[in-house]
Amino acid sequence: MPVSGGDEVAQLEANFNRMAERLDAAMATERQLAGATERARIARELHDAISQDLFSLRLLAGGVRKALPDGSPLRPEVEAMEQTATATMHEMQALLLELRPVALEDAGLIPTLEELCRAYRERLGVTVDADLDAVELAPPVEHAVLRIVQEALANAVKHAQPNRVRLRLHHQDGQVAVTVADDGAGFDPARAERHGMGVGLMRERVAELGGTFRLDSTPGQGTTVRILLPR
Repeated sequence: MPVSGGDEVAQLEANFNRMAERLDAAMATERQLAGATERARIARELHDAISQDLFSLRLLAGGVRKALPDGSPLRPEVEAMEQTATATMHEMQALLLELRPVALEDAGLIPTLEELCRAYRERLGVTVDADLDAVELAPPVEHAVLRIVQEALANAVKHAQPNRVRLRLHHQDGQVAVTVADDGAGFDPARAERHGMGVGLMRERVAELGGTFRLDSTPGQGTTVRILLPR
């Protein structure tokens, strides 16, 4: 965001740019580190630093907006900053849930997925309907399923603004099928492959386990992620 002048609005713009740089650096580190300990550390840093700064930025922008006189040419810019901070806080909550370490070995796959869906409902207000059959998978496969579901749910919330997401885990033709479908904005799948969004990582996880990965999405018609894994 370009910074102009030396008033309160310029200070907000500069703070916003600094937080964006810190977020970019944290995300770059997260992509390079896969260990649960590192993921937990990054999540703590994001929560302690950036989340709190975003909250402060939103309050400051709201205060400036209220202090500006009616008809001020700065009002639209400050309102846009306040709205952007609010939306970014929402995305940050989704990212924290994606990074969230879980005790899969202690709880088991089904209870862990149920708890994850409940967290999305309680913290982000997104309804996640879970239809989960009991399946038997090796520990590495269970971990991969959990990470893929976390990635798919986070992508839906961060990029599609859905009202409802459906998670399904069931047997299909001697394999285990996992489906995450949302009713959000949808997108061009070719664009997602080019610009990241975690699609390549999900595809690689599935390929390493000898499974198949499919992504279906159309702008305005939601997104569905389907994977099939050998039992």
